[in-house]
Amino acid sequence: MRQYRAIGLDENRSNINVLLRIMMELKDTNVWSRGSYADVIWIQEQAEKIWKPGGIFFETGMKKIEKLNQECIRRNLSPGGAADLLAATLFLYQLEKMI
Repeated sequence: MRQYRAIGLDENRSNINVLLRIMMELKDTNVWSRGSYADVIWIQEQAEKIWKPGGIFFETGMKKIEKLNQECIRRNLSPGGAADLLAATLFLYQLEKMI
């Protein structure tokens, strides 16, 4: 988050890239409870495939994110744990700026 904001990248796109990075690392229990452990691994792999070449900042990044979103809807998977950690990241980032 700090790196993206420090170089002046778009706030919303930065948030999406941070979310992808969290999804790469997190064993999201929300995904696991709606699907399976294999779905957890699948979503981590998909996020990594999008994030590594630049994520939302890569030429086809948004299209890949939209495709992942549609596939998650089809599979009834929701990376809600990753979204919660993004919210916590945003809170801590804003708090740090205030201090």
